Amino acid sequence: MFWSGDADAKSGSPRSLITQVYNTFGRANMAFENNNLNYPTSQYANIRAGAVTTVAPVTSAAPVTSAAPVTSAAPVTSSTAPGTTPAAPVTTRATPAPTGGPITNPPVTSAPTTTAAAGDQCKGNKNVCYWPLTGQTLPYSQADCKLFASFIWCP
Repeated sequence: MFWSGDADAKSGSPRSLITQVYNTFGRANMAFENNNLNYPTSQYANIRAGAVTTVAPVTSAAPVTSAAPVTSAAPVTSSTAPGTTPAAPVTTRATPAPTGGPITNPPVTSAPTTTAAAGDQCKGNKNVCYWPLTGQTLPYSQADCKLFASFIWCP
């Protein structure tokens, strides 16, 4: 995946996608090369020209070091905290092998499952997708309306 640095947030900003990926995966897991895609029929000259063969070397700053933590209490040698019990082991069962027959999908029904009586929740709306929580009519077809559990189709 390629990111354009000029379209990203400021370097070091928590909203910067490049900074987030760099901090998550580390420098060793990112590529800092120029784009090497080849599009000889592109309408743009810089893309038609191809990849740049010389790459500027990437320099890194000196590593950050920190002092060892200072402790004043004796180290705890217990392997479990008091008052806790060890968790039971997790067991899983193997997934059963599929049967030999062909897989068929159930037929699609045209009647939605989310319908309501006109006087019920529709507040007088007819032939529309309605959201009772907000009292809004929505520009969805009957088929699309049934895809949302919180919407109802008012016949």
